[in-house]
Amino acid sequence: GVNHAWHCRKHERAGPPQERVPECAAQRSSSPRRAAPRAPPEGAAPKSHPLSSPSPVPPASHAAAAARRPDEAPVVLVTGGAQRIGRAIALELARAGWRVAVHYRQSAAEAAALVPQLDDARLGERGGCRAFGADLADEIQCRALVPGVRRAMGRLDALVNNASLFEHDSAADISFANMERHWRTNTGAPVLLAQALHAGGGQVVVNVLDQKL
Repeated sequence: GVNHAWHCRKHERAGPPQERVPECAAQRSSSPRRAAPRAPPEGAAPKSHPLSSPSPVPPASHAAAAARRPDEAPVVLVTGGAQRIGRAIALELARAGWRVAVHYRQSAAEAAALVPQLDDARLGERGGCRAFGADLADEIQCRALVPGVRRAMGRLDALVNNASLFEHDSAADISFANMERHWRTNTGAPVLLAQALHAGGGQVVVNVLDQKL
């Protein structure tokens, strides 16, 4: 009422000029003060919503621990992995922590020399990588390759179809026999290997395309 308004005006006049803000008991009861948010301690990371940021990257020690458990690391089969591009692919995958199954047809010595280098790339875990020989133009050997890798290494998660046949030919000597030899290795084998990988639960296939399909 009138007394309440007079009380507020009186309070307003009583204060110094810089503090002339009316305040009364009714205002204090209807507008409670909110505590200011506390700043995080110096050096502490700010909190974030669990859905607003991706999962943290595991520290390097976790990768090293995984490399010390060879039976638990994923396995990739690289066909034609003993030389050239296949060798470079195998080494890069080993550095990333994969156990590599190196396929070769005639390059047995090169594959055997590569295996310890792959193990060294995986922080020196011996026995993590292996070499497997097969003629991919032979359907029986081709179909036996993926099951053989699984038996020897316990699993197979991915496949890199890198092997290829690149015999010289020309418009003068091309023939159906020549085309079929290239087709069996460069096209037929990748299809059969991917089929076998999928049948065992593997899902990742990388095809390195060769000009001689």
